[in-house]
Amino acid sequence: MAVTTALHESSYMNSQAFKFREEGNYPEAERHQLLAVQLCERAIGPNSTTTATSWNNLGEVYILMDRLDDAEKYLRKALKVREASNEVFDASVSRENLARVYECRGDLQEARAIRWLGAPDKIACGNYKCIRETLKRKELMKCGNCKSIFYCSAPCQKVDWKRHKKYCRKDAA
Repeated sequence: MAVTTALHESSYMNSQAFKFREEGNYPEAERHQLLAVQLCERAIGPNSTTTATSWNNLGEVYILMDRLDDAEKYLRKALKVREASNEVFDASVSRENLARVYECRGDLQEARAIRWLGAPDKIACGNYKCIRETLKRKELMKCGNCKSIFYCSAPCQKVDWKRHKKYCRKDAA
């Protein structure tokens, strides 16, 4: 299969995976994301930022499915490639996703440590839907309770609270 064709099919599989994810159909999202990963790995190899994007997306699906070991595996692979290729924003997104894995496991200290790997100026807002790119440490506010997650603004913190409150503990600091 030609590289261009494989990348086109991978892009289609990624978009289908997002569609299923938005619908809450995580098994179909996983299936399509795995196909995208396989196409990328075969066509352009494991060191490509495009492959890393597919790994990151698969990791996000696994977080939603509460398959944290699988999520960690793919997010670590994505982060390694994204950091090596100097994809600053993409690396900050993978770090934030990896921190969420630790947050879900109840290890808020490790979640905070992973988020701080982007310091001082390459940190993502903890609100997944935030439109800002990477942020500087001084632009961020941390959760006043657990101090393990960072936001660019009070509105972003409020939007993420529904998700974060399940994991937030005062004794994490």
